[in-house]
Amino acid sequence: MKGRSRRGEAAADTTLNEMIARAKKELEHMIDVNPQTMLLLDARGHVLRANRALLDLLGLPDFSSVLGKSLQDVFCVDAPMFFDNLLGDLDSVRESQTNVRLAGGLSHILCYRVLSSGTGELNVLIVEDVTAERIEAATLEKQHKREAVEALVGALMHHLNQPLTVISVRSRLLMLALEKPELDVEELKQGLADIMDHSLRVGELLRRAEKPKDYVTQPYVEGLDILDLERCT
Repeated sequence: MKGRSRRGEAAADTTLNEMIARAKKELEHMIDVNPQTMLLLDARGHVLRANRALLDLLGLPDFSSVLGKSLQDVFCVDAPMFFDNLLGDLDSVRESQTNVRLAGGLSHILCYRVLSSGTGELNVLIVEDVTAERIEAATLEKQHKREAVEALVGALMHHLNQPLTVISVRSRLLMLALEKPELDVEELKQGLADIMDHSLRVGELLRRAEKPKDYVTQPYVEGLDILDLERCT
């Protein structure tokens, strides 16, 4: 009975090893034919296999400068501990991105996605150049910020123009009044009161625009949309 049990365990181990070997071959074949940049790594993070897309990405003629190398030797990343952190304590999937100097010394933003085998013996690394996406996103963000600034400044100019005009006119009238032989005290008081009231109005508008609760615009002139301070605050 014991002999049969040992033979059964041996047969099971052989079957499992064959399945693992077959899975490894299928994984290697998948890496070869995948259009994405893919690498097969050992437990130490050294490159066992890589596909042609990696050579195209790095501008290399062949695999001699890739196979058996560590990721730090393959990719010129700015952060020295980047790959140690990326591969450390892997569970199933981990993703991170960093700046990398590629052919010609140009800096690109590469996104690294690690797929763990679960045993720690083999890991698949998928690399994607996201430079264009990040530049587009940054450009779009700047455009949105510029539009927001234009909307805010347009709203302030629209709402502040009237009180500032009153303040300017009233100040000029007070200067003319002071040149008269006889001063009209009531006129001076009324002029100063108007200047104070409109100055407080300017301050209130600026306070409301400082921390808007929403971003709502309204059509203005020449196709410009300005911030609707009434609905935003």
